[in-house]
Amino acid sequence: MNTSRRGRWPWVTLNGRIWTDVVGSPSDRDDPFTGVWSFSPAKSRLAGSPPRSWNQEIQISADEIHVVEDVVLGDGSRMIVSVDGRLDGGDCAVRGSPVADTIAYRRLGPLRIAGIARRSGRVSFTETVTVSADRRVMTMTLSIAGPDGTSTSSVAVFDRRTR
Repeated sequence: MNTSRRGRWPWVTLNGRIWTDVVGSPSDRDDPFTGVWSFSPAKSRLAGSPPRSWNQEIQISADEIHVVEDVVLGDGSRMIVSVDGRLDGGDCAVRGSPVADTIAYRRLGPLRIAGIARRSGRVSFTETVTVSADRRVMTMTLSIAGPDGTSTSSVAVFDRRTR
């Protein structure tokens, strides 16, 4: 078994897929964001072409966040993007992303998190992520910064998966 740099979030790689085990106290597992989420193209409004698939595994403790995104783009290429960070507004490293090398997360409430992503120090996108009260749907509202200073909005909707 491999562990992330913080050693708190165990994960294993099997046949090219990343599988994680939720660890920590029962309250960590009860966080509304903790779980596996699958992109729902029918419910989403993206500015660009939707990916073939987009799954997120999120694990949150009281003050830490761990995210692994497995994205298959329209051309069939695959990205694994991961973040280990804190929910304190400080920058943390993003691995595997072509658009961000850091992101700063803040918890806005029990069902809401905001993030500011940067590439080479410039804001590349902002996001607000909410989980529905019934914990079945996660909605990510994105504002993506363009090279000319304009921004484009997208809404990506994810359904909770059960294993």
